[in-house]
Amino acid sequence: MLLVKHGDASSLKKLRTILGKSPNEIASLIGVGAEDLEKWEKGEAQPTSLKHAHWKLKLTDFVDVEIARFLGTDNPEVVIPFWQLIWTLNSDFW
Repeated sequence: MLLVKHGDASSLKKLRTILGKSPNEIASLIGVGAEDLEKWEKGEAQPTSLKHAHWKLKLTDFVDVEIARFLGTDNPEVVIPFWQLIWTLNSDFW
């Protein structure tokens, strides 16, 4: 989640790689063209602040769904402690 929070080009590419998604899949997910995504990842262009906020929200939702699927539940009593653990363990890693 810190990669989504940072939201810079290298974080976007790293997150896409971790998720195992192609540029086209992530571009479709966040509602931009694949060419725009490639330019952002390469640092050749910057998204508008509105587009930037939009893709961060879309990626956050996607990651939340993937985590709920991984945990086998979307019960907040399970998910919230999981996120707290992830934040604690990975704060230096990301």
